Amino acid sequence: MSAFTKSEILIFELGRHSTPQNKLFRLGQGQKLRLIPADELVGYKVSVHTSFATSPELKASVQKSLFPESIIYSTKVQFAEITTHRAGNFKVLWTYCLGQENDTIEECFVVEPKISLNGKRLPLGAICLQTVLVKALGHISEWKERLKVTSKCSFNFVHFTPLQQLGASRSSYSIKNQLDLNKECFKNVYSPVKELKNVLNWLEFEQGVLSLTDVVWNHTSFDSPWLLDHPECGYNLSNSPYLLPAFLLDEALQRFSQKIAKPCQSSNTNFKDVSPVINSESDIDYLLTVFANSVLPELKLWEFFVINMNNTLNHFQNCLKDKEPRELSSSESSPSYELCFESKELRKSVTTHLGTRDAVTIEITKAIELFYYKLSKHETKEQYMVRCMNEYKRAVDLINLEFYEVYDNDISAALSNIRYTIRYERLERTGPLFGPITLKRPLIASYFTRLEPSQLKIDNELLDCTTSNYDFKYVLANNGWIMGGSNPLMDFAAADSKVYFRREVIIWGDCVKLRYGGQPSDCPFLWDHMAEYTKFSATHFHGFRIDNCHGTPIHVAEHLLNVARQVRPNLYVIAELFTGSEDVDNIFVKRLGIDSLVREAMSAPDCRELGRLIHRYGGEPIGSFPQCMKECSIIKEKRARALLTDATHDNEPPLTKRTVWNVLPNMCIVTMASCAIASNRGYDELVPHYIDVVNEERLYAPFKEESNACAHAVSMEDGLLGVRKVLNELHIKMAEENFSEIYVDQVNNDVITITRHSPLTRQSFIMVTNSAFTERSGPYNQIVSPIAVSGEIEEVLLVAYLVLEESDSSSNERRRSLLSTNRVLSNFKRDKNFINGIKEVKVCLQTHLQVNDHNIKMFQSSSFVENGALKTLVYVTPENFIPGSVFIIKTKVSAEAEKALKSLTLPLNKNDLLLNSIKELSLIELNFILFRCAREEEVEESGNSTYYVPNFGSLTYAGLQGFITVLKNIALTNDLGHPLCTNLRQGLWAAGYIINRLSRYKWSKKLGHVVKELLMLLSHIPYFLVPCYFYLLLMQLWDLLLLHAFSLMSVFIQKGDDFTQNLALVSLQMVGSLKSIACRDPSLPPQNDVDLSITMAAGLPHFCVGFMRTWGRDTFISLRGLLLLTGRYAEARSLIIGFAGTIRHGLIPNLLDSSRNSRYNCRDAVWFWLQAIQEYCKLSNEGENFLKAKIHRLYPSDDIKKYRKQDRYIFSGNEYANIELHDLIHYVLQEHARGIHFEEWGAGVNLDSNMLKEGFKIDISLNSETGLIQGGNAFNCGTWMDKMGESEKAKIKGKPSTPRDGASIEISGLLKSTLRWIGELNQKDPSLFGHYSVKLLDQSTLSYAAWNKRLLENFEKHFYILNADNEHVHRKNIYKDTVGSSNVYTDYQLRPNICIAMVVAPELFVRNHAIACLENMESVLLGHYGMKTLDPEDWAYRGDYNNDNDTYDPSVAKGANYHQGPEWIWTLGYFLRALLIFHSGKSETTSKVLRILQAHRWAIKASDWKGLHELTNAGGKFCSYSNPTQAWSSACILECLWDLDNINKNCFNCYI
Repeated sequence: MSAFTKSEILIFELGRHSTPQNKLFRLGQGQKLRLIPADELVGYKVSVHTSFATSPELKASVQKSLFPESIIYSTKVQFAEITTHRAGNFKVLWTYCLGQENDTIEECFVVEPKISLNGKRLPLGAICLQTVLVKALGHISEWKERLKVTSKCSFNFVHFTPLQQLGASRSSYSIKNQLDLNKECFKNVYSPVKELKNVLNWLEFEQGVLSLTDVVWNHTSFDSPWLLDHPECGYNLSNSPYLLPAFLLDEALQRFSQKIAKPCQSSNTNFKDVSPVINSESDIDYLLTVFANSVLPELKLWEFFVINMNNTLNHFQNCLKDKEPRELSSSESSPSYELCFESKELRKSVTTHLGTRDAVTIEITKAIELFYYKLSKHETKEQYMVRCMNEYKRAVDLINLEFYEVYDNDISAALSNIRYTIRYERLERTGPLFGPITLKRPLIASYFTRLEPSQLKIDNELLDCTTSNYDFKYVLANNGWIMGGSNPLMDFAAADSKVYFRREVIIWGDCVKLRYGGQPSDCPFLWDHMAEYTKFSATHFHGFRIDNCHGTPIHVAEHLLNVARQVRPNLYVIAELFTGSEDVDNIFVKRLGIDSLVREAMSAPDCRELGRLIHRYGGEPIGSFPQCMKECSIIKEKRARALLTDATHDNEPPLTKRTVWNVLPNMCIVTMASCAIASNRGYDELVPHYIDVVNEERLYAPFKEESNACAHAVSMEDGLLGVRKVLNELHIKMAEENFSEIYVDQVNNDVITITRHSPLTRQSFIMVTNSAFTERSGPYNQIVSPIAVSGEIEEVLLVAYLVLEESDSSSNERRRSLLSTNRVLSNFKRDKNFINGIKEVKVCLQTHLQVNDHNIKMFQSSSFVENGALKTLVYVTPENFIPGSVFIIKTKVSAEAEKALKSLTLPLNKNDLLLNSIKELSLIELNFILFRCAREEEVEESGNSTYYVPNFGSLTYAGLQGFITVLKNIALTNDLGHPLCTNLRQGLWAAGYIINRLSRYKWSKKLGHVVKELLMLLSHIPYFLVPCYFYLLLMQLWDLLLLHAFSLMSVFIQKGDDFTQNLALVSLQMVGSLKSIACRDPSLPPQNDVDLSITMAAGLPHFCVGFMRTWGRDTFISLRGLLLLTGRYAEARSLIIGFAGTIRHGLIPNLLDSSRNSRYNCRDAVWFWLQAIQEYCKLSNEGENFLKAKIHRLYPSDDIKKYRKQDRYIFSGNEYANIELHDLIHYVLQEHARGIHFEEWGAGVNLDSNMLKEGFKIDISLNSETGLIQGGNAFNCGTWMDKMGESEKAKIKGKPSTPRDGASIEISGLLKSTLRWIGELNQKDPSLFGHYSVKLLDQSTLSYAAWNKRLLENFEKHFYILNADNEHVHRKNIYKDTVGSSNVYTDYQLRPNICIAMVVAPELFVRNHAIACLENMESVLLGHYGMKTLDPEDWAYRGDYNNDNDTYDPSVAKGANYHQGPEWIWTLGYFLRALLIFHSGKSETTSKVLRILQAHRWAIKASDWKGLHELTNAGGKFCSYSNPTQAWSSACILECLWDLDNINKNCFNCYI
């Protein structure tokens, strides 16, 4: 499968929110739609159904479940697939639920039809369609000779206007009987249907032309006979009484018109002076003034819209007769009418009965409640009755004021619209210029059809218009379109619309608007009638054009198209939509499954806009990024396909709107569009006028053949027919051969260049034309800059320009004068019987020439080699490139470029040399190849850094990930204007950077050599193709490297989802071998059989080089997730042993610094190291045998005096101590049991400029009564919350923000985990560990079993806060953060460290206590990405971290609040794992954990660093001081995913 073809499988993600209605998704038949729950549905119960017929035998209405049952979406990839075997549209519905939350969402997809012509697939973009008026074809027996014009011009589709019987107006779209064919066309034909079928079969099988017809669903001719039997099919005054005011206004206008047309019959003297002739605007003014003053008032139309004051007052008064007024309470003020009106109380009680006079009424009970009261006991009945009536009247007046304003506005709009219509029809040159007002040409067209005028007994003054004097059901609203546009999704004839009353409809007086209702049962006859009409059309035609689609109720069109597709599944559907919005267009396209929307080239006011249309409606830019790198790709939003017309059959041709010169360029420009194209019969014959679909009664000319001697016949030499044939064949070829990329270059106001390019063959067709939109007054011969072509010209396909028969082609000025549009039009004479065109205009046409042909006068060309690439310049000859000229050339790349492109498109997974070079790489080597941030690269590679892109900046990584991150984002939007694309087009510097980097090391040179050969191929291809092929190569290389990396990892990673694998890649980011900073400096004694060059960075980019790279605590918190769970046991073993060799004072270093200048100032790192050893023994193949590993200790003594003075870190003894790991573990525990007390070696400002003298003192001891390990003081910070005060201004220098001295909860948990494990080892096999007790400071012995038991017995007692029994307790039902802190209140602070102990030693916790604490942490500490490091209600809480903030505020100065609120991601991993442990077996907990991790799924995908942040500010806000990728963040989340993966293995609660 080529990267430049369509994917076979398109992926759609099911989320919690529906996509906007205007988003359009299209598929081709045979493609599969893969439905995958999105990350945001992780943890939800999901069920998916579709309306699609999942097999050809099923009907599309079947609702089929795509999953056998509802699933809970987790980290496992779950999906359903639909194979799209039917054209049209279908819905996918998915329901997600979790507890009380549930919702159902639907999305609609469009499946394009497979169109075949004589057994060959016809791509939609290859369609060339011509419209013909059926009535202009004449009798059916004459159709073939006229339709041959269509086939000879190589059109492959013919569009017939409706073939049904037309109404009295003779409009092609006013159908009298939808179930009867046009009697004129089929006169004296025994079997019209059979004859029609014969012609259509002849067209398809002999002429190679498919057929398409209009379907008119939204109106019918006013004289349709079935309307008399079924008037309910229209909007009549019976089923739509709200139209009565509009009808009365319309009737008044018609009578007014009659009186003007025959003034002698009018008894009204006001009409005597109104002339039927309208010559000026003042005539319209006078006419409308008479109408407004003499006719409108008599209609009393306001009575339909306002409250009748007399009626409502009488009703109010009558209702008060038998009622007693209420009395106001002492606290109640008089509810004056102003108050009532302002509060809208009375207004709310107003109701309207549409379609009747005095229809607006007030609910009387509400009126009495508001206005019938006594002010006091002394107020008489007469007084309060008068007062109440007056107040009520004033309130009604105020309400009526609003209604009168609306009415006045409506009448004003109606009169304005009447004025606009009269002006257009009788004064404007672009209008029909009807002439005087007559009975046949009334003042204005009627909005209504009166089916039986004899039954309409309407009073002359139109005042007594009621149901008693005529039958409303025979008065039906006519159809039309709305001036200024309207919402096409709304019914403009519905009750909530006033467009008929306001005269906003541009009416079609011969068409009745059809009223379907909401469903077939609302109007059974109409639905059945139109279904039969639709079936007939679908049976005989390959496609539909939905006439007036925007005016057709969308649910009706849906139903009828379903009917049609049952008859013809691969129906081609086009539509004209004038919604004014592409977003609304897309709604129609989605719901109806429309394949192409009619778009008009004639809508472009100039050449630039026409070029924009060509670019917009088809094709991708040349050099676009490949969209099919894999079998699967994400389905992307599409623009609706276009059917671009050079001229439509219902609009003016170019000859009347532009110039005669433009006819040829216009059709050529449209031909180059990468979409279906269309034209109207008459365009090619140069018919210089609009062929009226209503009034045209002449016939098309037949095609001239030897057997046809008709003088009016046309041949391929007439007009543009010969050019049309060449252009149609070119258009079909470009579509069939996938010339899918396009470039439009507007050289100047008149000259345009359009290139269609094939991403498969890299051939191009380039059209250059002088468009001649207008008669120019400037220079006739335009100078055009040379046109650069990559490669060479293979063929000159076409050269053409217009001439007159009598012109001298050598005289351009004479040709210019002769081709004057006005002159040509003035010489034209219409034939009485046939639709004829301009005969004197001819086309000079040359086709299929070689570039060196001397007959080519319009341009010259020359080829040359530049920078190793073949290029051609095309020089346009100004004197011969006259307005209306066009030439089309075909180009190809050079042979060398073609060879290079062929090599570049070969899949890299078939390249054995590349695959072999990749197989030899280790994961440590992949760290260099894929990652390495700028600081690592600068330190390791002698000043080199990441690649710099001008106008963009440096890439994130020096390795391939740096390029991949940017390229993926570019390809996602096909952003060819991105600075990196510009850089790639300008030169191969990026390729050189990659090649040079891969050539630095012996182990990478083999890969570098292969990659060099591939990347250097880019130097042989056209520059504009370099970005996409650079992307193609790097993406394939990246995929292969990742595939190899995962193959070296655990099965958990190999079978994991994207999230799991993305987290696993962080181990490649962080773990590497750097010359500048190793686990053990090469100058130190080595550790046999262990590679101690490997280190783990704590985070990028701040903790990656020098002494800040390798932290003991960070390394061993991260080790399980990044190394053990990923299967990287060798690297994990190396780090454990590397740190083991540096143990001093019973501690491992906080900062390793190559084991030379290590700092031993943390109390917790050694416990995480011990936990890592335990995990290694459990997970690795080596198991507990690892405990026998030999450790070469660099510091066998804690006495500084035993080390060289000149280098106090080098032992002065003869030998370094060798010890087995289990003995070293015992040593560590023994040291803690006896007590650890020392001052850091080298203490002072040179070691730590911020620390006070007291801070360098390390004290750790065992509380033998409780079993707890405690340590630290108020001047140091020995746990992970290790922010030392730095600000002198805020007077906190040397004062840690979080000393956490005493017994910290996480150390207690890690201690318990270690003691438990030792007990298990001794019980399993005494030789594994071999130690059973420790000696205390008083020389007494404490067994490990006793220590374990003592800790278990005392933990809850000392840590759990059950009651608020002292002043320091802020929250109950939590665990203390520390016990025995020098600042007592800090013991009681709520922090996330509790979760670490819960995970490593759940047996310490009483289950219900733990659950209560977890609930508190969830409600208080849980953030968007991480856990708040402090209770927000704590006085010390500061959620936003800013390390540069050197203010006087000691709580935040110099980032003092590092651990006082900001939200850390790694602690979230432990919190979620704790939830899973203490809620083991509960599916809702699993769902909760998965949902919480949704943010991290998104974050790692979106991250340029491809990792998870160190921390965020409050509420998940970005923190610029945080590492964008931190080792322990990804490691701890990966551990959580491991737990989820093993959720059913009961591996969590065994110690509870």
